[in-house]
Amino acid sequence: MEFSEKPARRLMFIRMGEVRKIVPLSKPTIYRRIRAGDFPAPVRDGRCSMWVESEVRAYAARLSERRPGGAGSSPGD
Repeated sequence: MEFSEKPARRLMFIRMGEVRKIVPLSKPTIYRRIRAGDFPAPVRDGRCSMWVESEVRAYAARLSERRPGGAGSSPGD
């Protein structure tokens, strides 16, 4: 039997230190934004919190689009 589906994209999980390298916010600010529903929530495994890397990078991309001259803006905006 042949599978015509594309292979599933591999999820990469990162810890808080890596999250803060992508989005340089303090830990309290990150958790405050999670509670407000503005930041991706972590995945819990016992006492360990991990974030899906692509979700954190998408959040960072949305932040950059908010600023004048950010990604997706036209010259002269």
